Amino acid sequence: MSESGMNLVVLGGLPVSEPELRTLPIGTPVCFLRLCGDRPRPAGLASTGGSECLDVIVLGAKARLLARRLHPGRCVILRGSLQMESWEDGEGPEQEAVCVLPKRVYVGG
Repeated sequence: MSESGMNLVVLGGLPVSEPELRTLPIGTPVCFLRLCGDRPRPAGLASTGGSECLDVIVLGAKARLLARRLHPGRCVILRGSLQMESWEDGEGPEQEAVCVLPKRVYVGG
């Protein structure tokens, strides 16, 4: 699906730890990171306090770029699409995660 289609996501935030780069058995690079950012809440909604955080899995060539250039406290914006992935790790039930397939990556200073 194209970036102009219904599957479009823009995520921005600050990583709370160093991104972790791995390679799938088929050779695809994968970058795991946790992005956090403050999000104002509309009046009347309860706040949990602190930052809103999201675990992000980036697949493909952009994974290497993020692992090399992204560090805690350095903002990043990812624009692309979402893809549901599932796998078995041999230690329990099947795992599932939503992955980001970025078309564009912006890493700030």
